Amino acid sequence: MKVFIFDMDGTFVDSMDYWNNLMLNYLESKDVTPEESLMTDIVSLTLHDGIEYTKDKYSLRESVDEILDEMRALIGYNYKNTFNLDPATIEIFRHLKKAEKKVVLATATERSLVDIVLDRFDLKKYLDLEIVSDEVNLHKNDPQYFLDIGKHFGASGEECSVIEDSLYAIKSANEAGMETVGIIAQTPPAHIEIIKELSVVSGNNLTEVKDYFLSR
Repeated sequence: MKVFIFDMDGTFVDSMDYWNNLMLNYLESKDVTPEESLMTDIVSLTLHDGIEYTKDKYSLRESVDEILDEMRALIGYNYKNTFNLDPATIEIFRHLKKAEKKVVLATATERSLVDIVLDRFDLKKYLDLEIVSDEVNLHKNDPQYFLDIGKHFGASGEECSVIEDSLYAIKSANEAGMETVGIIAQTPPAHIEIIKELSVVSGNNLTEVKDYFLSR
């Protein structure tokens, strides 16, 4: 295995539960009752696209930029102060770098928020490539997204491992011929068993699956 492609939220940062409720809490603050299917509808979208979809669906008065600014402030505060890094993250990254593997961050979160995490926990020095939602045209629901990452390093799908908490991304990575590692602590309950079936190894967090990486 040459390339290890890590998601961020819900994978090595415990932020996914907050993200899952961010849009719902925002709508409720505007006295809007969201449909149960809303999060399923926007789960694969970027923050901007998810807001645009929600604004149109619920006829919100605020502009996309106004909603985005409010949400950035909320989530940014938590990235700076309350979200935690999985304790095994740095050990895993160090090991992979020492073993001359390529370590990639691939996240649907936008650059301004990603940089808060990378700077706070001093992670940039471990990364060979950062793929951030507002800097690429493809999304994780397209297998080509993952194939392009492998191609960047001259690696085939079979030479890449994808570490994810999202079912749609794991399915895409599998379609690209890649191994997947499922992180399930903050995954919707209905997706957990499917992720386990599709992944070569799975666990509640990186700490539970760190032997997968340390044996490489």
